[in-house]
Amino acid sequence: MTLSEEATTFSGEVGQRTFEATISALWHEGAHWYVIYACSAYEQNTDTERFSVGEITSESAPIGTPITLDCGLGITLTVRP
Repeated sequence: MTLSEEATTFSGEVGQRTFEATISALWHEGAHWYVIYACSAYEQNTDTERFSVGEITSESAPIGTPITLDCGLGITLTVRP
């Protein structure tokens, strides 16, 4: 994935779960980098239907350290600087 000045949205499947994530900002200041994102997940099987609604969230880490984005329902995404 290549990020630009515009928001980037991507989606995928993990087993019977699907997710959609939007990264709206990615930048660095000093020795840290930051990401603002929203991610949601959905799961449907024979008996149940579950979903996780993503709120806008921000995470940061020292430069060179990956950031984990939590989409809910056990789905996490790793963003590397």
